Amino acid sequence: MIVDESLIKNLITQQRRAIKYYLGFAIGIVALGVAIIIASLIWTGSGIPENFRTLISIGGGFVSSLSTFQIKEILSRKEKIGVVQTLQVRITKLKAMGELTEDGELNQVEDLLWKIVEKTATG
Repeated sequence: MIVDESLIKNLITQQRRAIKYYLGFAIGIVALGVAIIIASLIWTGSGIPENFRTLISIGGGFVSSLSTFQIKEILSRKEKIGVVQTLQVRITKLKAMGELTEDGELNQVEDLLWKIVEKTATG
């Protein structure tokens, strides 16, 4: 069960693509929150109580703070990329040495990589 190099590259590419999506979504959420805050500060709508404008500003801050969930996911994805790259280096070294060690180190590394693929596929 030797892992193909293209599988590892595909895993890394998928993680990087997911990072781009989460980053775009986080930026969109922050922009929306800032827009709400600015609108509440600029809008001098007559007949609107000051308390209501304050609530809108607080709501904008809350919306902006929702981007932290995406940032957390971005950090998690970067960590996964690091782990997969480390495994890739280890597999390359083991294959270069031509060693199928007695304890099956290459098999263990490949099994770990397949577990990562399984976890990614199942969520």
